[in-house]
Amino acid sequence: MKLTLTFLSCFLYSILFSQVEYPDNSFGDHGTVITHFTYGAEISAITMQEDLKIIAVGQNGNYFVIARYNSDGTLDASFGFDGAVKTLVPGFVPSPSAVAVQKDGKIIVAGSASSFNSIAFVARFLPDGTPDPSFGTYGVLLPTIAAVSYGISGMVLQDDQKILVCGQSKVSASAPSSFSAFRLNPDGTSDASFGVNGAVFIDFKP
Repeated sequence: MKLTLTFLSCFLYSILFSQVEYPDNSFGDHGTVITHFTYGAEISAITMQEDLKIIAVGQNGNYFVIARYNSDGTLDASFGFDGAVKTLVPGFVPSPSAVAVQKDGKIIVAGSASSFNSIAFVARFLPDGTPDPSFGTYGVLLPTIAAVSYGISGMVLQDDQKILVCGQSKVSASAPSSFSAFRLNPDGTSDASFGVNGAVFIDFKP
């Protein structure tokens, strides 16, 4: 059984004549936390809650995984199963690229999911790590836009809690890749006031 290592490092910064980095010894083991996950995992996005708890996401085999850490680097046992949640995107292999926390403490994860073509996924979890049943199907949403292949590389939560994501897409099999952005309402529906049916496509020609 394969074990890979996901690690977090926390540093203190001081400025004299140049910037010097010192491990924060109050975090983990001399500033580093290593978490073992079966079938491989590495951090692809990270964020911090207002209470200074740290949320990290990454791919874990055919799942994506979310882990939440206390401010001292220990896993938060109140989140998921012993601090972590594994989630499946049925029929696809998910690769998360962004994570954010809403004002109400719900956690949103977004990324790409691959099968024959790449598609985007957005998932939402309650503060305790339970999938949000009011969002998508069992907490996972596969947004539909006018493209045959599309994925997410970045995400921003607006002040009104609308979800703005961006990435790369192809509007047809023979078309070149385009920059794309689409916006979702807080309930996961497409925001028809953004672009065309909630999406914008831009070709950057040389």
